[in-house]
This record gives sequence, structure tokens and C-alpha cells, in this order.
Amino acid sequence: MSLSENDNIIKEGERHGVSPERTLELINLFRRTYRSDPGDFSMLLEVLE
Repeated sequence: MSLSENDNIIKEGERHGVSPERTLELINLFRRTYRSDPGDFSMLLEVLE
């Protein structure tokens, strides 16, 4: 995943009230869980459910 993809997900997370640090934690959790990169913030929300 490129830095710009991470930045886009972080910005989307901030719009949902999630800190950049927490969003990065969720990205890493998503990668460990699904063995792939999240495409957008909504995919990260699946990890929380």
C-alpha cells in the first residue's frame, strides 16, 4: 500500500472522527486479519464489527 493510499484512508477516518494513529492501527490489524490492504476506510470498519 502506498503512502498516498494510507493518507487517503487516514483523511477519511478523520472525517469519521477517528485519529490518524487509530486509523494506522486499524490498517495494520486489517492487514494481519485479511492478509491484504484495505481499499478504503469502510473496509476498516469491517474489522471492528
